[in-house]
Amino acid sequence: MRKYKKMNRVIPTLLLDDQRFVKTKMFNNPNYLGDPINIMRIFNDKFVDEVCILNITQNSKKINFDYLQKVFSECFLPISYGGLINNIQDVRNIFKIGADKIIFSTNLFKNKNLVIKSINEIGSQGVVGCINLIEKDNKYLIFLPLTNELLEIKSIEDYLLELINIGLGEVIINFVNRDGMRTGYDCSFIKKISNIIKIPLIVLGGANTKKDFHQAFQAGANAVAASSYFVYLGKRDAVMLSYNK
Repeated sequence: MRKYKKMNRVIPTLLLDDQRFVKTKMFNNPNYLGDPINIMRIFNDKFVDEVCILNITQNSKKINFDYLQKVFSECFLPISYGGLINNIQDVRNIFKIGADKIIFSTNLFKNKNLVIKSINEIGSQGVVGCINLIEKDNKYLIFLPLTNELLEIKSIEDYLLELINIGLGEVIINFVNRDGMRTGYDCSFIKKISNIIKIPLIVLGGANTKKDFHQAFQAGANAVAASSYFVYLGKRDAVMLSYNK
């Protein structure tokens, strides 16, 4: 088991819905957080490790590159971006406007050739896979938010290895049941898979306190990502950006 080290990354994750940042609970009920450009400026001032932006816009199938460039131009931190990536030209444009990494989720299952083509063109270090897991009836299912599909996999461990073997540089495990619930990460699952995943493992979904970060690192995660922890204050979810890691 890998031990917690201060060098491990702590990553604020922001959901882009059209031209606003929102926060969801179990992938539903988006709550408005604020203007993305202003929020980027605040995180700049707080010297965060990096920022992850996931585009969950439902009313468009294409990236608004002009607006995304405005958001990126206000961020002087490493940026990883995922969402609405349809082809290799989208990938090129995302890097052209300032992203450091791209994140694939639904495309891992629906368009694996695009993922492989991206890896071949930009290298593994720039491509991240995001697996959205739902725990149901004591087993894990893979959720595809773009199509609202649930995939039942015989062995989640084997399937993760199959995806990683295409050349991903990092993998994010996103615990859908814990999204916005502040119940802590699924450390038993992290512990189970951390020894078989040989690339950096990032976990997302459930963080409430610093203790949750430490427990995830101790279970084997290389990085922790979170949203509610960085954008809400108190039990009433008052919007207040912070970066206390």
